[in-house]
Amino acid sequence: MKRIYFFLAFLLTVAGFAQQPHVAEIESEELWTSRDSLRIYGRLYRPAGCEGRLPLLVLAHGFGANHEVVEPYAEAMARRGFLCYIFDFCGGSRVSRSDGRTDHMSAFTERADLQSILAQLRRRSDVDTTRVCLLGESQGGLVSAMTAAECAPLVSRLVLLYPAFNIPFDAVRRFPRPEDMPETYDIWGMHLGRVYGACFYGYDVWKDIVRYTGPTLILHGNRDRVVPARYGLEAAARYRDAQFHTIAGSDHGFHGADFDAAMAYISAFLGQ
Repeated sequence: MKRIYFFLAFLLTVAGFAQQPHVAEIESEELWTSRDSLRIYGRLYRPAGCEGRLPLLVLAHGFGANHEVVEPYAEAMARRGFLCYIFDFCGGSRVSRSDGRTDHMSAFTERADLQSILAQLRRRSDVDTTRVCLLGESQGGLVSAMTAAECAPLVSRLVLLYPAFNIPFDAVRRFPRPEDMPETYDIWGMHLGRVYGACFYGYDVWKDIVRYTGPTLILHGNRDRVVPARYGLEAAARYRDAQFHTIAGSDHGFHGADFDAAMAYISAFLGQ
């Protein structure tokens, strides 16, 4: 009976979210941040007319993408009262507007990008530093989890969309020994350097990410062919306070009705 009640409640939530009018108009501005000597391109979204300190949501894109893939989530959450920052990782793709080269990029350089962004945005007078949240998709989900672990006291909630926890395992599986790894190689149209895979030798992603003990939401498509859902389920089992939900029929990315379903979960989770 409890499962039936939850399922009906979720359907009503999804339907309500899909039909919900915008609670506020939004505005956006170009906002550059930086990491060391590298400039990071980004955009800040906010509900128009809202004053005072607002909760902050920093959204991280996946491998080979840029800020545009998480823009729909930023717009949706800005309409619900959040400051939302989207950005391009340094060397994160061929279409990145940030500085940096793809063959210098790794999950750890991206973690450094995100740490630096958090530090700079937390100094803004319009940010509620008690409500700073991270959202990451795919590789950006892996990086957001790593960053939350490194900056645990500063992150109030963590949202992971089909997080690519398989990357450390796949990298070592591809090149079992450090001497097997070439100086450069290409994956999915991305020209990568040795640092991308070499950083995972001796790295235990499960031991690392659970240093973050705050509330965590993990969403995964049950037909994901890029990152099998079992990785998200494994992470949820290891986190101290995690919710795990699958979007039925969805692959690697949420669009249309799948996006509405994901946003129903995200909106409820971040609004708690």
